[in-house]
Amino acid sequence: MGGFGKTENEYPGNDDVISRKIEEAALAFEGVRDRLWVQLVEKENGLIQSGKYPYKEVEGTDLVAVYQVREGGRKPGRSDPFVDNTMMRKWRADPYCLDWIALKSTMHQMPARITTLNGLFRQDTRAVNPEEVCCKSGVTYILTNAEIRYATAMLRYPGLLQALAENSGSDLYILPFSPHAMALRKVEEGMQLRWLQCLLVEINMTKEASDKILSNHVYRYDRKEQCLSCATTEEETREILKRFLVARGHGQSTMPEDDKEWLER
Repeated sequence: MGGFGKTENEYPGNDDVISRKIEEAALAFEGVRDRLWVQLVEKENGLIQSGKYPYKEVEGTDLVAVYQVREGGRKPGRSDPFVDNTMMRKWRADPYCLDWIALKSTMHQMPARITTLNGLFRQDTRAVNPEEVCCKSGVTYILTNAEIRYATAMLRYPGLLQALAENSGSDLYILPFSPHAMALRKVEEGMQLRWLQCLLVEINMTKEASDKILSNHVYRYDRKEQCLSCATTEEETREILKRFLVARGHGQSTMPEDDKEWLER
């Protein structure tokens, strides 16, 4: 299980004051519990480095979960305030409890959907549950949600990846190319993991905003072990990043055209 970031949870004062504050905090927390949602960010994100925000490491990846509070009646968005240690003190919230409630709320607010790459361009995410899909050979699928926003939290939806892998009869490669969606392919004999990582790096390095980059690692979901892991190493990632920068300096792609055609089939 991934570890939690620390929060400050102690109130000074006598027992009567503490009891009153706990009661007040319980009521305050009750008012936001259905508006909490989870967002995944890279471990080097400034929020994590500041030490002011609770977080949970996503086991097997280079990502962590942070928490936000949806304001008003609108859909979750990037302007929503992040849960910080001050809020945790106010709510008297345990970080494990916060994580569980926020994940449950996220699943309710943003249920998972799956489509193909072409379907994503058509915004065809109407009502296909990932648990009902059998991934076909050579097809790139997109995991997202009906709003196509902050869908990488689905890496933590209980049972979702396992159901997809069992239905497909194979492990799964996952490319976290956006905070809002992930590409997914069956692990098949002859598939070149390096090609997939080159594609992911090229997508990431052509983005205008660096805060939209989650990871340059391809993840693998192992259906037998029922766990996620980074399928690519730091050394391989540095090599591909270097290759991209050199190629871009010469006005070239990081990948031969025949590799791209294979990936886009």
